[in-house]
Amino acid sequence: MFASGGVEFVQRAFINFFERRGGYPRFKSKHGRQSISYPQNVKVVDNGIKFPKIGKVDAVIHRDIEGAVKTVTVSMNAKGQYFASVLVDDGNEIPNQSMDGKSVGVGLGLTHFAITSDGSKFNNPRCLSKHERNLKQKQKRLSRRKKGSNNRNPNSTALSAFP
Repeated sequence: MFASGGVEFVQRAFINFFERRGGYPRFKSKHGRQSISYPQNVKVVDNGIKFPKIGKVDAVIHRDIEGAVKTVTVSMNAKGQYFASVLVDDGNEIPNQSMDGKSVGVGLGLTHFAITSDGSKFNNPRCLSKHERNLKQKQKRLSRRKKGSNNRNPNSTALSAFP
């Protein structure tokens, strides 16, 4: 009945470590991105999601849920916004991969963002240069704050919300 996703992830990480498929599991800080998984007893209702022990939580449902809900993962990003990822079993079989049809190669470049094998070129949007001054101010303001202080938290959130 409880959200046991974290315990399962730790168990899987240690199994992978002892069977030499991965490194020793790392402790992840509570700061930044957090998530919790509900593997059962979750229902998607008209304009929200109903969790066990919490009840109904209002949510913006972007598309219709067709099929049985398997797992819902709720995550919070650095800006403090919450998102729910819904894993659904729609009952359809996985389609086979087909090798027929036209294929296109894509290369990333410096002057152009992407160039395809049929000759199409996509320009580099150069987003950083437009916001560079504002980013510099926010980084400088954050660097002058003492780590762990309450004055640092809003500046850290503002920097993580940077476009």
